[in-house]
Amino acid sequence: MLTVTRMTVREFYSKKVLILAVALSLVYLGFYWYGLHMYAIDIARSPSPNPILQAGVSTSLLVLGIYLASFMINFLAVFLSVGAISSEIDTGTIQALVAAPVKRRSIILGKFLGYSLGMFLFSLLFISAILLINRYTNGFASSLTVGSVVLFCLQPVVLVGISLLGSCVLPTLGNGVAVMMLYLVGIVGGIIEQVGVLVKNASLVNAGIITSLIIPVDVLYRKSVELLLRGADNPLQTLALNNLGPLGSLSSPSQWMLVYAVLYLVAFVGGGIAAFNRKDL
Repeated sequence: MLTVTRMTVREFYSKKVLILAVALSLVYLGFYWYGLHMYAIDIARSPSPNPILQAGVSTSLLVLGIYLASFMINFLAVFLSVGAISSEIDTGTIQALVAAPVKRRSIILGKFLGYSLGMFLFSLLFISAILLINRYTNGFASSLTVGSVVLFCLQPVVLVGISLLGSCVLPTLGNGVAVMMLYLVGIVGGIIEQVGVLVKNASLVNAGIITSLIIPVDVLYRKSVELLLRGADNPLQTLALNNLGPLGSLSSPSQWMLVYAVLYLVAFVGGGIAAFNRKDL
């Protein structure tokens, strides 16, 4: 299993799409820093700054940066892992692994660990850069940063698990379409749930909860934002949590939903092992 993991990590970092993603991420972070920097300059020049408005705007910019970053990271997770098994079956390279004294479950677990470690590290660097930019432009700090960052970085890991199962039963293109559509359903459902809480509509909230059960990726983002702002050093930024609209966490996921997300991931990885064991190569 460790051999397959090392091979997958090397393959992960050699993909050209990852190099492109890193370049575009740096461009994104550059523009994001510039926007926050200019906002900080305007605040410094203001003769009588409004601390409540300032906290609200700075928190909105922080959450917007995290929200867009999660999109980029999760799209990358799908594109990199969508052909983890199916593309190797098409090219015949999977035969070398199957022929070797390596159990099929070790191949799936090794692929999962390799892609997950790569995406976790990429997510960690990305979210750390966003938090550092906010730290040094508007002074944002939180005592719950570690828990928030871990939950944020688990988003692509769940998508890797889904992609891995799909790669065992679907062609690469079909798997990519299916996983992306599933992910977008979860995103839309999360927004619907937040809107439902805002307008006090139980039907919309329930619809959002159902989509969270179908794919619990958005709940990890919501809980991550909620922890980050709940532990903010500036209490005004904590209060701003309830004024972020669909991007915030008006309806905070419970601890049981986080447990469900972990069990969901385990089930998909287990399903991938079962599907690959039955697959005729």
